[in-house]
Amino acid sequence: MEGKVDCEDDTNPEAEALETEVMPTLSKNQLKKQLRLQRWAETKKERRKKEKEKIKEKKRKMLEEARQQGLDEESLGVKKRKMSDPEASNIRVAVDCAYDSLMVESDVKKLIKQIQRCYSENRKANKPLQFYVSNLKDKTKQILDDVIEGYQKWDIHFREEEPEATFGADNIVYLAAESPNMLQDLDPNKVYIIGGLVDHNHHKGYCYEKVLEQGWSHAQLPIGDFVKLNSRKVLAVNHVYEIILAYIQLGNWKDAFFQVLPNRKVEKFLSENNSAHDDMNQSSSNLNEASVDEQDQNASKEEEVSVVNARQEEENHSVDDRTSEDGDSDDDQRLGKDLQNDVISSVENTSSTCTRSENLINQSDAKEFHSEKLDFDKKPTVKVDECGDKDALS
Repeated sequence: MEGKVDCEDDTNPEAEALETEVMPTLSKNQLKKQLRLQRWAETKKERRKKEKEKIKEKKRKMLEEARQQGLDEESLGVKKRKMSDPEASNIRVAVDCAYDSLMVESDVKKLIKQIQRCYSENRKANKPLQFYVSNLKDKTKQILDDVIEGYQKWDIHFREEEPEATFGADNIVYLAAESPNMLQDLDPNKVYIIGGLVDHNHHKGYCYEKVLEQGWSHAQLPIGDFVKLNSRKVLAVNHVYEIILAYIQLGNWKDAFFQVLPNRKVEKFLSENNSAHDDMNQSSSNLNEASVDEQDQNASKEEEVSVVNARQEEENHSVDDRTSEDGDSDDDQRLGKDLQNDVISSVENTSSTCTRSENLINQSDAKEFHSEKLDFDKKPTVKVDECGDKDALS
């Protein structure tokens, strides 16, 4: 009996029912995806180790070739620098990762890739910036822990606090495309913060609204002074960081924009004569152009109306001419018909008079012949004489 009791306790059907209710059923595709992720996670360390070995082997070959040619590491650009090097810049730039709630997982991964790109470019630069990542927590930190192993060893200052707690509110200059302030030079006493938001323009002006609420200083890169973009001035996180990094290396905003900005975003690079006041006056010139265009449109409309009126008048004149010609031809036809009728009636009258005269002549001849016949019967000798007289006279 005791064994049976122990067996019943081990099964516990109520607990199994609860587990089946809590654990959702997965489809075949979901199970396959889970298995692939597990295999990927299991072989991750081995793959990473092989990748590092390949990179080291490639670097070793490049160095050997450089030494054979009498070159050094700096000329090849192989040497990676750190923020602690004496050649490093003292300009501080931070990426604010406080917008996890506005992004889906794929956008957070894109943000992490952009941070990786900033780190890579910073290590290759001759004067690397002091690179910070603030507000690193929640979704971004979780994905970093799952996807990138050993990121804590990167030459980056990772912070979980807000920028104000790390740097102080008076030292913050938040970079926003909507800011009316133009960034002309970089101050070592300030920290320039880039909003870590990948939203595909779904939350326009969100970072700028946050800055206004916090009361922080703000500015935008002087893009309009040197470059005319074919879209909005909103750039990716790594592009903004690389522009500042290039400015530190080159000392010129125009060269920095030319080096970093992708061609798909640039409509044209402005000449040296173009400056900020040209962009400020652009609105007034646009208004003038708009007024000129309106005047041209009105003039063209008036010309079109005049042409249409002239055509209508010509059509009316042609119609009047046709109607007059048609009226004259109708009158001529009526006169011709009247003349024809008169001729026919006159001919008919003459023919009727001729027939009547012929009838009268025939009747008179018949009467004369009848009278002559009667006279001949009565007086034949006289009649012969008379006929002979007639013939002689005739």
